[in-house]
Amino acid sequence: MSQASALQPVALSRGGAVSAPRLFALVTLALMAASAFLAGWAPLGFSIVTVFLFAGPHNWVEMRYFMGRLPGRFGPLRNYFLVSAAGVLGLTSMFAA
Repeated sequence: MSQASALQPVALSRGGAVSAPRLFALVTLALMAASAFLAGWAPLGFSIVTVFLFAGPHNWVEMRYFMGRLPGRFGPLRNYFLVSAAGVLGLTSMFAA
C-alpha cells in the first residue's frame, strides 16, 4: 500500500468523506470510550473477557517467534531442550491436575 493511497478519503454513510487517519482516530476513540464504559459497568467480567480475548493471539505470536528462533539441529544443546520440554509438559500436567 503506498503512502498516497493510505491518505485517500474514505466515504461514510452520511455522504461525507473522512481521511483514513481521521477515521482511525474516531474508531480508536470510540473503542476507548466503550472500554471505559465496560470497565466501569462490569470490571471483573470485562477484565476476564479481555484476558481471554487477547491471551490466545498473544501466545500464538509468541510461540511462532520462539519456534522461528529454535535451531534446526540441537547439537550440543540437546539435553537443555529435552529438560526444558519435560519441564513445560510437567508443569502443564500438574496445573491441569
